[in-house]
Amino acid sequence: MAIGSRVRRKNLVIILLSMTFTLGILAVTMLFSSRAENMELQDMAGMIRSAVEQVNGMYPLTGLYTAGITGANPTALAGFAAISMGIFLLFIALVQWKYVQISSALRTHEAKKNYRLQSLKQRSVLGALYKKEIKRYFASNIYVMNTMVGYILMVAAAIGLAAAGMDKLESYLQLEGVGGTLPVSLGSMLPFLLSLMVMMGGTTSSSISIEGKQWWILRSLPIPPGLILDGKMLVNLTFAVPSILLAGTILTVSGQTGGLKPVWVFLVPLAYACFSSVLGITINLKMPVFNWDNETTVVKQSASTFVSVLGGMLLALVPIGLRFALAGVPADLFLGGVTVLVLLITVILYGKNRRCDLRKIG
Repeated sequence: MAIGSRVRRKNLVIILLSMTFTLGILAVTMLFSSRAENMELQDMAGMIRSAVEQVNGMYPLTGLYTAGITGANPTALAGFAAISMGIFLLFIALVQWKYVQISSALRTHEAKKNYRLQSLKQRSVLGALYKKEIKRYFASNIYVMNTMVGYILMVAAAIGLAAAGMDKLESYLQLEGVGGTLPVSLGSMLPFLLSLMVMMGGTTSSSISIEGKQWWILRSLPIPPGLILDGKMLVNLTFAVPSILLAGTILTVSGQTGGLKPVWVFLVPLAYACFSSVLGITINLKMPVFNWDNETTVVKQSASTFVSVLGGMLLALVPIGLRFALAGVPADLFLGGVTVLVLLITVILYGKNRRCDLRKIG
C-alpha cells in the first residue's frame, strides 16, 4: 500500500488494471465458449478437473476447502478455517505494528523541489474546459469504469463476431431454422446493436452532477453556458468515436457486416454517439444531484444515469422492431432515415441545452 500510494497518476494505473482485468475475463469467457461447443461432456469435465488441480497446487487451502465441502471431511474444513483465521490474525498483528508508518505513507507526499518557470501555453476557452473535464473524468476510476463498459463490450463483440462469423451467430440465435419466415437479415440490425452498446457508455448523464458542491464555480464563469456543456460532451465523444471506428473497421475488414454496406456500421453508431452525448446533458440538467458524499451515488445510482442509459437503450432497440415491421423498405433507405431522424433530434436537444441558464440549475 505504501508503494502504491507513491505511484504517480495512481487513478490511471487503477483504471488500466481494471480494464485489463475486465478484458481478460471477456477473453477467457469467449475462448471457453468457443472451445466448449466442440467438446464432449467428459472432455469438459476433465478440463475443469485439471483447472481445479492447478488451483489447488497454487493455493493449497483450496484443496482443504474442496475436501471439506465436496468430500464431507470435517477435519479438512476445520483445518481450512484454522489456517485462514491464523493468517488473518497475523495480518492484523503486522498492520497494527506498522500502522503509523503505513498511514503516514498513504496520506503524505513529497513535492518536487526543482520547479522552474517555463513558457506558458495558451488554449481556447473550449480547449481549457475540455482539459478540465478530461482531468475530472480520469480522477474517478468508478466514473471511468462505469461509462467505458459499453465501449469495451462493443469492441469485444466486434472481435468475437469477426472470429466466429455472422453465420455462426445466426445459428446460435436459431435464426437459420425459421428460413424464409424471417423478414430481415441479422446484418441489417447490426448497426443498431452497436448503437445499443454506445448508449450504455455515455459520460454526460452524470457530468453535471459529478461537479458536486463545486458546481457554483463553473456556472458563475463569465463564459457562454454552451461552451461549458460542449466541453462535457466532447469527453464522451473522445471515447465513443474511436471505439466505433475500431469496431466498425474490425467488422468491415473481416467481412462480417451481414451483407450490409460498411458505411452504415459507422454512420448509425456515430449518430447515436452524438445523440447519447446530448441526451445525457439534457436529462442531467433536469435531474441534477449535487449534495452527494460518494461519487458512486451520481455515477451508478442517480435517476439521471438510470433514465439516460435505459431510455437510450430503448431508443436503440425501437428501430430493430420497426425494421421487422417495415421489412419491405430497402435497408439503405431505412438506415438513412433513422440516422437523419436521430441527428435531427440531437440538433433540437443541443439547441435547447445551449439556451439553458446554468445559474438556475442547482
